[in-house]
Amino acid sequence: MKKSKQKRASRKKPKVKPAVTKAEEILEKVTEPYRVVSELMSRVEVVPELADEIRKNLLNLYVLQGVTQEEVLLKELTKYSEAALKIKEFLEPIKDYVPEAIYNEMMLTLFRYYTKHELSDYELATIVDDCVRTYLYSLVDPGEPVGTVTAQSIGEPGTQMTLRTFHFAGVRELNVTLGLPRLIELVDAKRVPETPIMEIHLSEEYKYDEAKAREVARRIELTTLETITRSADIDLSEMRLFIELDPEMVYDKGVTPDEV
Repeated sequence: MKKSKQKRASRKKPKVKPAVTKAEEILEKVTEPYRVVSELMSRVEVVPELADEIRKNLLNLYVLQGVTQEEVLLKELTKYSEAALKIKEFLEPIKDYVPEAIYNEMMLTLFRYYTKHELSDYELATIVDDCVRTYLYSLVDPGEPVGTVTAQSIGEPGTQMTLRTFHFAGVRELNVTLGLPRLIELVDAKRVPETPIMEIHLSEEYKYDEAKAREVARRIELTTLETITRSADIDLSEMRLFIELDPEMVYDKGVTPDEV
């Protein structure tokens, strides 16, 4: 009996490690882009302030555009790293003259623009100088009545909003979220807006089509001549009104010259 028990025990199958679960496979697949990008970024010197932006750009290449070749990603990473170092070099002299928040915003904005457009050193220097000059001009002297100036700056446009909202035919019915009621909500910092807001969701077929979304928005939104006008002039001697259209707004609103 003992021998038969020993034979049965010896015939038992060896223990097999459990297979990887489906959840682990999905998790592995989801985190793969981040792991690949992080491993590549560890090889190249990256400006800390722009590390998140560079990582986001590489993840977009990997996930959205399907670029998975390591040499291509490394080439793009090198390009981003060089651009970041150059931007930091140009901004380093002004670091002590502007607040940290403005410095970081300038670095991020310049990096995004520099990676999409060819900018010379002169153009970069000019942009930085203009930003610093604008910031310095915005400073006020001690004792300046900023509260009074702020109240005037809000009161005058608010009066115009009142006229537009309640005395301009068609505006109140179509949109009051841009008028005085909305301004009051912003000043009062209300968490839940009281002005009516409608969210329109496109069907599944068109929800990712930007052109179709713009077309629907154009049909809903009220477009007046003022919206697409850059400048207007009156010639009293000839009794004529000259209106210069804004090409960008005309294109954005989908208006043709014949419709104007």
